[in-house]
Amino acid sequence: MRREQIIPIEARADLETLGVARDEPGPDRNVIARDELRRLQEALDRLPPRCREAIVLRQVDGLSRREIAHRMGIGEGTVKEYVAQGVRALADMLYRPEKNRRSA
Repeated sequence: MRREQIIPIEARADLETLGVARDEPGPDRNVIARDELRRLQEALDRLPPRCREAIVLRQVDGLSRREIAHRMGIGEGTVKEYVAQGVRALADMLYRPEKNRRSA
């Protein structure tokens, strides 16, 4: 049964010449993705500036707590707290029902 699932490499190459649909997202997925990015940007803009900076440095730029602390001139514990507060606030803004949201 397992051998039936094997497809020769030559057959895979032929699929490309047939113009078979690729795994690219359709226009509707692009619209949804743009809307989600817009919502995320709006939520980030609502965070306190230092908290937003720590979140962006950690989650977008991929810096370590030590690197963020050095760049922001604060302690690593403060970075940890800023990131935790930011993540909680973003989750509230993006995922909680409107009536249950806390203000950021």
